[in-house]
Amino acid sequence: MKKLLCSLAVLTMVLSLCGCDDDNSDSGPAPGVDVTGTWKGTSSDAISFAITLVQQPNGSIAGTVRRQEGYTGSASGNVSGNDFNMHVIWNYGGTGDYNGSVYGNAIEGTFDETTGYIRQRGTFTAFKQ
Repeated sequence: MKKLLCSLAVLTMVLSLCGCDDDNSDSGPAPGVDVTGTWKGTSSDAISFAITLVQQPNGSIAGTVRRQEGYTGSASGNVSGNDFNMHVIWNYGGTGDYNGSVYGNAIEGTFDETTGYIRQRGTFTAFKQ
């Protein structure tokens, strides 16, 4: 009986150390990460842009984007830990996915834009204003 009780105690301890969360993903931004505000930057194809975002406590983001040519778009996405993910629907019919990392007042990452059969990929850097 002692062996059974000891085994149950060890099993209970092991299960409690494992935790109940089996989703290993971040549930929101890392402490101190808030992308709310206006960001200005450039892409590897020399396009200047400005992004205005609002971030919710759970890390979801929404806002608008304006490119130097006058194109605008609506943005949505999330921040998980320091990871930044944003999807933009442009007023000219194209879409873009922007993924990167937040480093204080900077975001660096990659983009993948599609307009019809044309696909552009590259990098971007933006700084909080």
